[in-house]
Amino acid sequence: MPPDLQKEIQSDHDLLIRLDENVKGLTTIILGLKNDAFIKIAKLEETKVDKDEFTSIVKDFSYHKNDMEKRMRWSEKILYTTIAVSALLQMLGIPLILKYLLNN
Repeated sequence: MPPDLQKEIQSDHDLLIRLDENVKGLTTIILGLKNDAFIKIAKLEETKVDKDEFTSIVKDFSYHKNDMEKRMRWSEKILYTTIAVSALLQMLGIPLILKYLLNN
């Protein structure tokens, strides 16, 4: 066999060995990712919320939402009442002060 052909065959053989090693490395990486995905899916299935838990959470949220709305409405009533009383005091107070000042 001529030396050039032997070098070419050896080069092709080396290339095939490197490709085989790369493919093995990629296979290991893919299997690792696959195993990680299975582990993550298993954890998600363990921690998933079932229908009863979800219903309970929604009920708690709606209770707190309704409670918050009641408190906000009460605060709005107090605020509007305070504004109205303040406006009345200002409207009545200024004429009374002027009347008091003018009479003295």
